[in-house]
Amino acid sequence: MDHKNWKIRHLAAKSLGSLKDIRAVEPLIRILKDDSEQFEHLIIQKAAAYSLGEIGDKKAIKPLIEALKSEIQYEAIEALQKIGNAAVEPLIKALDNEHSNIRFNVSLILQDIGDERAIEPLIKTFWDTCPESTLSSIKKFGFTMEQSSYIIMTITNAIRKIINRMVKKTIFSNYKPILVETLSESDPIKFVSRISRILKELKKDK
Repeated sequence: MDHKNWKIRHLAAKSLGSLKDIRAVEPLIRILKDDSEQFEHLIIQKAAAYSLGEIGDKKAIKPLIEALKSEIQYEAIEALQKIGNAAVEPLIKALDNEHSNIRFNVSLILQDIGDERAIEPLIKTFWDTCPESTLSSIKKFGFTMEQSSYIIMTITNAIRKIINRMVKKTIFSNYKPILVETLSESDPIKFVSRISRILKELKKDK
């Protein structure tokens, strides 16, 4: 990892992922945190993010979330998607991160993972970003108008994915008809409003 030739360092960083050896996690994290602006280092960082995703160790979650605001954000997204459910709680916390790029990318990752724990935080973020509060969301979160529209779509899709999983579980069998009906709602605001009401009823039944 300390070889003078950057191409060898890149190959080493990429190869460590296939070995899935947790001893590689700390050195790979150090690469992510290095703020060198050299183009070659950026390529090595992308390889490090890839390998951290392949290894799947929890220690990599926080550094990968921080990388969501960097030039290797797409590699960090893929790595966190591979880590999956273990990353959900830290990702939920990151929905309130001060960096709009992190919040935006976190919504994409939670959509892919589809874990039920994310549904209420996603709903909260939806209302912070919905058309009725666009100006306040720009002020609070730093979203542009275009980002606000896109994140609404992303969050709505994430919620739909989670609801689809809930429908398949017997624990929610009593609510299956209304959940299926709600999934047919095309208007994002009406859809999320109905889901919010259903979730309140689910809590009462627990």
